[in-house]
Amino acid sequence: MIDKVFQWIVRNERIIFISVLILILISVYGLFLIRIDNDVLHWFSKDSEIAKLNYYVNERFKSNNPMVIMIDFKDDVFTHENLQHIRNISKLIQEEEGIINVLSLTEADDVRGKGDTLVIEKLFPEDIPSSEEEIKSIKKYVFSKESFVGSLVSYDSKSANIIALPDPEVKADEIGAKVRKKIEDYIKSSNLDCKLYFGGTPMLLNSMSKIVVNDISKLVPVVSIIVLLTLFLSFRGIVETLVPLTTVLIATLIGMGIMGYLGYPLTTFSVAIPVVLIAVGNAYAIHVINEFREKQSIMTTSSKEEILMAVIRRIFMPVLMSGLTTIASFISIGIGNDMNSTKNFSTVTSLGTFFALLLTYTFVIAILKTTSNTYNSSAKQKEYHESKFLRKLGELAMNHKVVVASVVIILVGLSIYFMTKIKVEVDYLGYFDKNAEPRIVSEAIANKFDGSFEMKVYFKGDVQNPNLLKVMSIIEEETRFFLGGKTKPTSIVGVISELNEGMVNVKMIPNTEYEVQNLWFFIEGNQSVERIVTPEKDEALISVLLGKVSSEKRYELINYISNQLELYKKATNIPPYENIDYTSLLITKFVFNRLSRAGVVSSENVIETTNLIFPLVRTYLENNLDTLKKLNDYQSKEKFLKNFVEYIYSSLNTKGIKVNEDIISRSDMMYALSPSVWNYLVLPSPNGDAMFEKGEVTGIAKLFSDMERRLLANQAMSLLIIIFVVLILNTLTFGSFIEGLISLIPILLTVIIDFGILGLFDIKLDYIMITVASIAVGTGIDYTIHFISRYTYEIKNGLDFNEAFYKTVSTTGKGIFFNAFSVGLGFATLLLSTIVPLRNFGLLLFVSMIVSSVSALFVLPVFMYLAKNTIIKLSRR
Repeated sequence: MIDKVFQWIVRNERIIFISVLILILISVYGLFLIRIDNDVLHWFSKDSEIAKLNYYVNERFKSNNPMVIMIDFKDDVFTHENLQHIRNISKLIQEEEGIINVLSLTEADDVRGKGDTLVIEKLFPEDIPSSEEEIKSIKKYVFSKESFVGSLVSYDSKSANIIALPDPEVKADEIGAKVRKKIEDYIKSSNLDCKLYFGGTPMLLNSMSKIVVNDISKLVPVVSIIVLLTLFLSFRGIVETLVPLTTVLIATLIGMGIMGYLGYPLTTFSVAIPVVLIAVGNAYAIHVINEFREKQSIMTTSSKEEILMAVIRRIFMPVLMSGLTTIASFISIGIGNDMNSTKNFSTVTSLGTFFALLLTYTFVIAILKTTSNTYNSSAKQKEYHESKFLRKLGELAMNHKVVVASVVIILVGLSIYFMTKIKVEVDYLGYFDKNAEPRIVSEAIANKFDGSFEMKVYFKGDVQNPNLLKVMSIIEEETRFFLGGKTKPTSIVGVISELNEGMVNVKMIPNTEYEVQNLWFFIEGNQSVERIVTPEKDEALISVLLGKVSSEKRYELINYISNQLELYKKATNIPPYENIDYTSLLITKFVFNRLSRAGVVSSENVIETTNLIFPLVRTYLENNLDTLKKLNDYQSKEKFLKNFVEYIYSSLNTKGIKVNEDIISRSDMMYALSPSVWNYLVLPSPNGDAMFEKGEVTGIAKLFSDMERRLLANQAMSLLIIIFVVLILNTLTFGSFIEGLISLIPILLTVIIDFGILGLFDIKLDYIMITVASIAVGTGIDYTIHFISRYTYEIKNGLDFNEAFYKTVSTTGKGIFFNAFSVGLGFATLLLSTIVPLRNFGLLLFVSMIVSSVSALFVLPVFMYLAKNTIIKLSRR
């Protein structure tokens, strides 16, 4: 039956050509359906366990990762001209469709009490003041409020921050591109002498989208040229050079066309798809052509059809198994993986490889029948096909088996040692070189402001309940404290506390739910508030912008917050004076955070500073226990806190920490000390009352950490799957379980060395790098398959172990060498990518092809020799 299929292929080249042409036309249309999407959240489905809450929060709060635009002015931000520029730019951004909120110095809301009335108005009036005295007065007021300084204006007053929030329904990178162009056009037309920094996830996504387009347009031609040159140097013939490349380009086109029809977006990872397909897919045609030329040299009197039939009969099974193992490796990458981008890569590469395999059996045969001529000189062909160089290397390996085995053992030992040093890390900024714009921008913003990457803490519960507000306040301060006090989270706690200050002159969380409800009247329907609290007031967010936080530190932070959430899920209410140590510890952290943010103390000296603050706070509270017990109204609390503030200022100055109300306002310091006058503290207790229904960390930072947690599990699963599949397929192919096991030696060696290189050169294991091992197994096993297939063929034809080995090395070995060289250089093309993980990906796969081919040709035979009696016996059955 299969022979009839072969005959049909050999005799119907016209039908094959027409079918291929139709496939090309259909695929070209599919290319135009491909879109770009580098939003990491979109790489997961809405049902994904690790992305579900992110999607829910974005939809529920109509929030998205913010854009952060920092403007460095030559002079002070607080001039009429510069403030007017900030306002103009803010309005330009707000006018862009898809932007739902803009926060800047000139557009920020301010809460003030006027008599018995609470007023919420813009920090700056509609007409920016021109009077220097008036601007100076506003500047002093701004620097007295922690919610403004360090968030919207830098402490040196030279830089301003504009934070824009895109609609979650729009493509953040596209909006980022439009916003950036608007701002750059404005700066140019205004002749404004300043420096712009475009940060935040949307702007980063925009940079990545540009890179994706540039990489695709650069890498595909380069890999095609490299493969072309490699093939020409290998075969020295026009047809033999063009056929594999043409075949794989068609297969790649079909794969990318399918990608368009399936609606898969182009991401940083899918940039590698055409390169991988071109590199891998030409291997099958190489083996067919190599076999064809060998058969031509032997079957000099046969017709072209007879030669092709002989070729396809001999090469069908090893090429099929090579293709199936490669397809299986790509499929294994997507199994059990939550990331759509990885699943899409898996699907498209496996389909593209399938078509490369199919075209090898059809299109390549049709081309060879149409174009190739038989050779007259069999001696010349024999000389061409039997490589003396490879034969000598084979003899060298077999004559020094102990040396070969020793080198392998040493390499394995070293690789296993360096494997222990592998680090798992997923980071947007890790995609870029240190001197790339996104890295520079992120560092610049982190140096002057809170940062540009958002982490959120989600709460479900009664947001009007003071107990939940107190828990949220503690979680905010614990987060700040963990990060060294520099950042300033945003939540409803700050809004309610400021509203309360406007009403009763004390910046603190109100005592009763009734008071909270009364304050809510002033912010009902406020667009900014709706980003942090739902209209039903049953869900809330704490938003934290992170700056230069390493993957390890981010991981620790999320674990720390998660533990705090678990700790405070149940608590009891106690008066502050009943547990002075607990009250003092809370206040110590609150005070340290403000000192650190203001630059009064170093975030590196946490222990020394807190050891200094804690006894001061504890002593004051102990000395005023009677007063604390009698505080029953805001007037008495205000008086107590004012005295407490004066004590802290003077005590810290005495201890060498220079601080006053110009550095940290009385209002902010009173808030830091306010737990001492809360009616009740929330003290964690497993038997206490429930403070909230649900509390969980979310946001882009959490998503990265969750991805890191799953990477190793995904790597292990895909690797085990492909090794198992290879073992089964090779056992079926060779008809021997022993040969199936032995065939794993080269790829296992390759995988171990790959992981060793990761640890040796500190290459981070991210969602791209986890695919390397599976791909290395799926593609690298080809060389073993072709080697063992030809070797057993020679054994069956009567050659002894050594002669069968030398014959295989000098003939099929040449095809393996050409194959590995071509595929390896194809992968190496990714070294030209702008995306750092793709460069590492290309480098490791290049090494994989070298190691797996050398192992198949010279390491594998050493182990085969040890079991040669069993192999020969099985092969001659």
